[in-house]
Amino acid sequence: MATVTQNITISDHHVHAEEDRTVRHDVKDSADAAQAMTGWTLQWVLYKGATVVFTKTTGGGGITIGNGAGTDDRATVTLTSANLTGLEGTYRYEMARTDTGNKLVLAKGFVQIEDSQL
Repeated sequence: MATVTQNITISDHHVHAEEDRTVRHDVKDSADAAQAMTGWTLQWVLYKGATVVFTKTTGGGGITIGNGAGTDDRATVTLTSANLTGLEGTYRYEMARTDTGNKLVLAKGFVQIEDSQL
């Protein structure tokens, strides 16, 4: 399974205090087919340099697994306004499978967070 690089831009100009943002990752296997992630444990981490800013996980921690192009192949990460408040600039993220014996980075990239112009 290949790691996908997906850069994300989040503009605070479009985020209001009561809103959440979602980031969706459709995971594919090495044959480019939808990869079922039923029962997988996932972790999505936002970094500033080597420092962890916040972490999202499956099991009620902000990541849900659902259907995209196939059965349970989409990870949806909920970023709340509380997560994003006070952040500005370029951050790095990784989403990984973290099951014991199956640790694997599934997606990574940069997140550009822009300050509101309001």
